[in-house]
Amino acid sequence: LSLHDALPISTISAGGVKCEACALATEPNADHTVCEDCATRGDGHYRGPDSGGSCQVCGAGTEPHTDRTSCGSCASGYAGSEGTCAVCADGTTPNAAQTACQRCSDGHIGSAGLCTVCAAGSEPNGDQTACTDCATGFAGTGGECVQCAPGKTPVEDRTSCVACDVGKAGSDGTCSQCLDGEQANSALHPTSCV
Repeated sequence: LSLHDALPISTISAGGVKCEACALATEPNADHTVCEDCATRGDGHYRGPDSGGSCQVCGAGTEPHTDRTSCGSCASGYAGSEGTCAVCADGTTPNAAQTACQRCSDGHIGSAGLCTVCAAGSEPNGDQTACTDCATGFAGTGGECVQCAPGKTPVEDRTSCVACDVGKAGSDGTCSQCLDGEQANSALHPTSCV
């Protein structure tokens, strides 16, 4: 049995003279002669009071604290695995466990891993990185735009729909002026000129 085999897992002995315990956040090298920082094993490694004599990898959704003696949750907007966290791409946000990034909810946009709802009268673009005004004939709130009903058109800020003005009619969320001698088919729901 060699001296190396007889040493406790978290101790070292320089020259075989005296065993010393390695401090937290360090571990013995392969021949138990010096303590090495857990950072030499990789970004996600730590050694705390309950992690045994060797450096361990932090669990998914966590990373080592700066002193490398414990792990903490990834920061807001970040997700990760194997002890390494990274900011989520624009248009995405971390899942509840902070182990992966997922698309922002409908009506929301994302930047730096944080999602926010679009203002009334707008909705997210295709990759959910910016809000755009509701399209012609559409209005909405909560980041979702819907086409106005026949005989209605959006108000100027595109937050709601109102009936077409007198003398106008429409069916696709827009209203057009009736020709001379014509009038809207209905005052409440002017969908065509007759």
